[in-house]
Amino acid sequence: MSKNNTLFKIKLSVINVQRLVEAIVSSISKSNKLLIVNYLNVHGVILARKNSQFRGALNQSDIVFCDGFGVKLAAKILGTDVGDRMTPPDWIDDLFKVAEHNSFRLYFVGDEDAVIIKFIDILKEKFPNIVIAGFHHGFFHDDINVCDWVVQDIASKKIDILIVGMGMPVQEIWIDKYKLKLNAKVILTVGALYRWYSQTEIRGAKLLTDNGFEWLTRLIMYPQKVWKRYMFELPQFIILVINEKIRRIYKNLK
Repeated sequence: MSKNNTLFKIKLSVINVQRLVEAIVSSISKSNKLLIVNYLNVHGVILARKNSQFRGALNQSDIVFCDGFGVKLAAKILGTDVGDRMTPPDWIDDLFKVAEHNSFRLYFVGDEDAVIIKFIDILKEKFPNIVIAGFHHGFFHDDINVCDWVVQDIASKKIDILIVGMGMPVQEIWIDKYKLKLNAKVILTVGALYRWYSQTEIRGAKLLTDNGFEWLTRLIMYPQKVWKRYMFELPQFIILVINEKIRRIYKNLK
């Protein structure tokens, strides 16, 4: 498996899509150990600095991949290798293709009922033989009765891959709390994947998203939803990177 590097007190894996999919398949086929896969973007870095429970959940993961050009650029500036930038909507079909071929049992948790149902319908059209063992919306973490039912339902289905899109930091903390009860072989967080996949929300042009401007397209298309994140968190992140660069330069001069 890939080695880990620490970036802002978070362990990141040096990995690409091929190696990630191989790690997931290997964990299902050859290992009895649960594999937890999370991701990190600028929003995650800022949250992790404020929320120790979230940061702990990330650092308890087996793999944390780079999701976003901000983290990738920061790592380059600081001389840290974090592997490829891997946003789930760009590669998740690679995993679904392998899952269909191997008859892996999948369970999906996240978003609103209408969104996840539309996602499931599209997924079935693209991969008609994929094994969907179950799915549930993601707005239950504050309702202990519903939460317990979802955990028990997942556990009873003997899931190979549990895919969770409840947003940061809810999804990571929920997984960390219930991971031993879920009886899944692989747990993967995907954030807003169901919205992108179902086209409930539209991503920007590929030319922009592939070149570091996905944040700008989201700000233009969904300003009320994301303006606080980008207007406040991006400056915080830039200052954080600059301070860390200065700290490392000073340390090397001593």
